Order: sequence, then C-alpha cells, then structure tokens
Amino acid sequence: MDETRKTELNIRALTLDDAPTAAQLSASVGWTHTVETWQQTIEWASPAAWGLQVGTALVGSAVALEYSTRLAWIGNVIVHPDQQKRGYARRLVEHAIAFLRERKVQAIMLDASAQGFPLYQSMNFRILYPIQTWVGKAAHHAPQGSAIRLMTAEDCAAVTALEASVIGVARPQVIAGYWTPSASWVWDEGGTIKGYLLARWRGKGWFLGPSYHVHPEGAEGLYRTAIHAFAGHEVRADVPALNDTALQLMASLGMQREDRHITRMILDGEAPGHMEQQYSVGSFTTG
Repeated sequence: MDETRKTELNIRALTLDDAPTAAQLSASVGWTHTVETWQQTIEWASPAAWGLQVGTALVGSAVALEYSTRLAWIGNVIVHPDQQKRGYARRLVEHAIAFLRERKVQAIMLDASAQGFPLYQSMNFRILYPIQTWVGKAAHHAPQGSAIRLMTAEDCAAVTALEASVIGVARPQVIAGYWTPSASWVWDEGGTIKGYLLARWRGKGWFLGPSYHVHPEGAEGLYRTAIHAFAGHEVRADVPALNDTALQLMASLGMQREDRHITRMILDGEAPGHMEQQYSVGSFTTG
C-alpha cells in the first residue's frame, strides 16, 4: 500500500445515515442485510459499529455487540470484493478486539464464514463447533401443544430471562428486535414460559430463530406450529451442530442441510452458558 492509500484509510463510527451504503456493501459479498437490518444493528452496537473508509468510499464494516462484561459478539465483518486481500478485515477485527478488551469483556465470540475462518484462526480465535444451515419448503403440519400461543410484547421479558438461563447472558434488545407479532410463539404452561420460537421474513423466506425449549417435544411443537403457519414458503434455520436433537428435528421436518460452512469461535475466556442447546440461533450478527 502506498503512502497516499495509508493516509486515506480511516476507521470511523457508523451512523444510521450509513445504513443504505452498508446494505450495498453486504450485497457486494452476497449477504442479505437490508437497510432496515443495518439500522437495527447500528442502533444495537453503537458506539461499536464501524466502517472502514478509503478516501470517501465506505469499503468495510464490523460491529461488536456487548451483551455484558461476560460476552460480546463480533459480526458483519465485510470488505468490498474490490478491496479485499489488503488486510482491511484484520484491521477492523483488531479494532473491535481492542475496543472490547479496553472495556474488560471476558469473552469475545463470532460465527466465522469459510472465507473469514483463516483470518480468525490466525488471530487466536478457538473453534467451538459448527453451525449448520437447514432449508426447506414449509408444509402443513398439525400444530402440536395446547400450551403454544403467539408471543406478545409482554412476553419479551420472560423470553429474555429463559434465553439468558441457557446462553448465560441477557439479550433484551435481540429478543425485542427479532420479535414479530404474527410470527413468534411461546410455550406457556400456566403462565410460565418454557420455550419460544421467533421468526422473521428475510429475503425470500422465513428465518426461524432464535428458538429453545426445555424439552425436545416442546421444541418440535413450536417448529411444527411455525412451519404450518408458513406453508408454501421457504424456511431456514441455523442450528448448533452439537445439538443432535435439533438436527434430528430438522431432518424429520423434511428440511435439507445446506452446503455452507459456518464455525462458532471464541477469543479470550470461556463461553457463558450453553449456547449449543439452542434449537436455532438468532443470526450470525448476534449469535
């Protein structure tokens, strides 16, 4: 890189006004982040949403979601194809790590794509387990479980608490942000929430997650209810590969595993809770 390029390189905070350009950046690498999802992510991460600018052009991005001092999540590490192989992704991740270490965060995690995996491994991120993507065409399934009902805004606190009991940190912004009134369900036993499945429209179909239930039968009931509601549409779920019960459930629902390689990784400390017990994750941006 010549001296001119060095002086032009700048990592700066992203604002909501950057969301349209960030969405174009995502599209340049084949990712489906919309303007709206970028706005949401910038709001959640601020002040830890960054853009890498060369001259006046935004050519890279990264965000860090700090859930607590126990855990932060790095996501949306993107560099435009025309600007790759110049060390920009490494600079962005180093910037995020330095920010989080200064804030004394104990563990930093991310979901690595096949392209990003060598970079993260070279930066001493450790492998935890793969995430499998399952895709299918939703068909009519008889909803199962009289305790299943649509999730309301008032349920967000209880769902946040249940999720926190599993993954080790509370993420109220993720639960509230991913809640869709007509496409999210809970398993309610006498006022006690024992399971949940949040779904949202993404691109060309419905994305199922995050989801969890204390019992496999309840998780199956939630999935069958959602798939019945989305009959005729594509459905997708990203499932921790260590959850054999979840993988068997995906297969039993007629879903197919996509040839996609995502690896959950960690830097510093240990993962809080047991994220591998989730039946599907919320997104690769949030974990």
